[in-house]
Amino acid sequence: MLREINSHLLRLKPLDFILAIAYYGNKLVLNKLAKVKSFVVAIMSVKTIECRIAAKPESLKYLWELMTQKNTPLINKLLAKVPNHPDFEEWLEKGTLPQKAIKELCAQLREQEPFVNQPGRFYTSAIALVHYMFKSWLKVQKKLRQRIEGKQRWLAMLKSNQELEAESGKSISEIRLLALKILQQIDQQLDNQKINPKKKQKKRKTTKSQKKSSTIFNSLFERYDEATDSATKCAIVYLLKNGCQIDEENEDDEDLEEYILRRRKKEIEIENLQKQLRSRLPSGRDLQCQLWHQTLEAIEHNYVPENNTEARLLQDHLSRKSAAVPYPVAYESNTDLTWLEDEQGNLFVKFNGLGDHKFEIRCDTRQLDWFRRFLEDQKLKEKSKKDKKEGHRENELSSALFGLRSGRILWREGEQQPDRCKKTITRAFLLLFLNQEYKLALILLQSYRQLKKRLRQEQPWNYHRFYLQCSIDTRLWTKESTALVAQEKTAKSKDAIAQCLGKAEIAQTEEKGKLDLEQQKHIKRKQTQLANLQNLPERPHKDLYMGNTSIILGISLGLKKPITVAVVDVVSGRVLTYRSAKQLLGKNYKLLNRQRQEKLRLSIKRHKAQKRNAPNNFGELNLGKQVDRLFANAVIELARSFRASSIVLPEVSQIREITQSEVQAKAEKKILGYKEGQKKYAQQYRVNIHNWSYGRLTDFISQKANIEGIPIEKARQPLGGSNQEQAKQIAIAAYNSRLEKAV
Repeated sequence: MLREINSHLLRLKPLDFILAIAYYGNKLVLNKLAKVKSFVVAIMSVKTIECRIAAKPESLKYLWELMTQKNTPLINKLLAKVPNHPDFEEWLEKGTLPQKAIKELCAQLREQEPFVNQPGRFYTSAIALVHYMFKSWLKVQKKLRQRIEGKQRWLAMLKSNQELEAESGKSISEIRLLALKILQQIDQQLDNQKINPKKKQKKRKTTKSQKKSSTIFNSLFERYDEATDSATKCAIVYLLKNGCQIDEENEDDEDLEEYILRRRKKEIEIENLQKQLRSRLPSGRDLQCQLWHQTLEAIEHNYVPENNTEARLLQDHLSRKSAAVPYPVAYESNTDLTWLEDEQGNLFVKFNGLGDHKFEIRCDTRQLDWFRRFLEDQKLKEKSKKDKKEGHRENELSSALFGLRSGRILWREGEQQPDRCKKTITRAFLLLFLNQEYKLALILLQSYRQLKKRLRQEQPWNYHRFYLQCSIDTRLWTKESTALVAQEKTAKSKDAIAQCLGKAEIAQTEEKGKLDLEQQKHIKRKQTQLANLQNLPERPHKDLYMGNTSIILGISLGLKKPITVAVVDVVSGRVLTYRSAKQLLGKNYKLLNRQRQEKLRLSIKRHKAQKRNAPNNFGELNLGKQVDRLFANAVIELARSFRASSIVLPEVSQIREITQSEVQAKAEKKILGYKEGQKKYAQQYRVNIHNWSYGRLTDFISQKANIEGIPIEKARQPLGGSNQEQAKQIAIAAYNSRLEKAV
């Protein structure tokens, strides 16, 4: 048997063999790899770099007018037309929106004024942006519906003790005995699942560290749906409304006022969610502040709100910040950007569809190497095309192996924008209007219009800043990692050809008589791509990161302690070291306290502004980003020092549940047996300890790890236990997931 496995390993390609050994270890490869033909570790390593670009005034003017007068109005029109589509209600129920429908709407509008005569990429970018906006909105709507359905279901189940007695025909004591029996059955079932973990893993993909109480709640809801007799249902409802606990010392009489209050709270939660469900649809950018001016004109003509709803809507229209710059334009292919260099060594870029307008790259030294690489890749591509024309097809290169993946151009608001005094004007106008000083409010409005007329003389493309964002694949910087990418894309191309033919072996591609014209073209493109992927562009040499497969670095996130790290030997279950936030930052730990104080100061400032009905969009300083980068650098340095095979991050979508459970545990420990006191303590605790930017922190760690070649894994963070125990368990959970996938 061992001889057969070794012969199979020898048939593997060298890179597959190296990756398999690096990821699973020698013993695991010998045991598991006989069932796997190839193994490729894909590292998500795409990141975005940004630089400012400059050009002649006529080029900036042309692009500004094209984006503000044609492209952004097209996006606004598409956003308005999608909800009026006859199939919109069906999309709303499914939670998905087909991009084909937006393409059809755009095809109708592109022949109308003012949307005509735009470059093709501008239309494609508008379609993709509208599809993304509605896709995100529909996803939020679907989640809101699920939450409403769950709360309505619980509200229909919730009953007082008297109602439970009347429905079941039993006394409350008998219901409690039946509830205790059901609870014991569920506990026994969970204990049996712990003894038999394999059966549990096959049925449900849950980790061992999942909180027991949540599992009991789910089991109770499942039993309620399966139950046929009213007594069992009433016992389950009794358990659910008492937190899956039975207090023997509890009196039979229930506090009806507390029950009514609890039911009313749930009804208010449903009403608030329904209001969010009826929230406004995705709207476009009002570059001319038309809604703001229309509201002011209505007030000027003695418009008085009839009720609080209209007054709140009026206030929202005046307080809402209007966009001053148009929507960005995306170029999804690296061939849409043309790179140039002058005699002085300055870099320029041209965009497909914009004619001879060229823009100068103005970036810092950290990004300059990437932009020079783009120019070098373009020269290599041009040379390969020239060789192809001369008949040397064997030297042709694939654009899939170039570092630049896509680009995006966008405007950012400048410091000298004409509406820079709009916030102050709006605040003063609201104060005068609410105090019934209508004459002074009108004088202020006239003064603002005169000031705006004078400020409008400055051209917007001169004070707004123009930027270029480039998405790059960091794996394509070195020779070794480029070879890995080429091998990965080769496998995908072969799978695509095999899927098109409906056969497992690619050797039968000569039978093209049964294929239609489109399938033949598709196979021909894939075969050309396969041939081009064999030619690797020149790249610098850098050794691949090779970690110890038995060592994994786990990270847990928390509220008071934003990050805790554990380096675990997953084979023995021994923790090699722990690192807290203070140990990771070292002498820079004072920056963390400064950042928390800044968050608290902004929160108080925002609260005061809301009381005055003033604009309250206060941005965060760059101190938070700096602290996150310091955390990421420390984590990567720790992983390299212990030669960790991977870094395990918790799922960010779970962070609300993590922080809430931490606050609740803190409150229960501080104040025993007094629920109202626990709620007040939890509320005050949230004010003092603000949430961290967990998504940004995990993104920085992922980007830094991808640059170093360290794989990133994700797992579910346990809700119980200390931060150190959670970091350890998340590493072990990732290792167990590896074993399941290998099987």
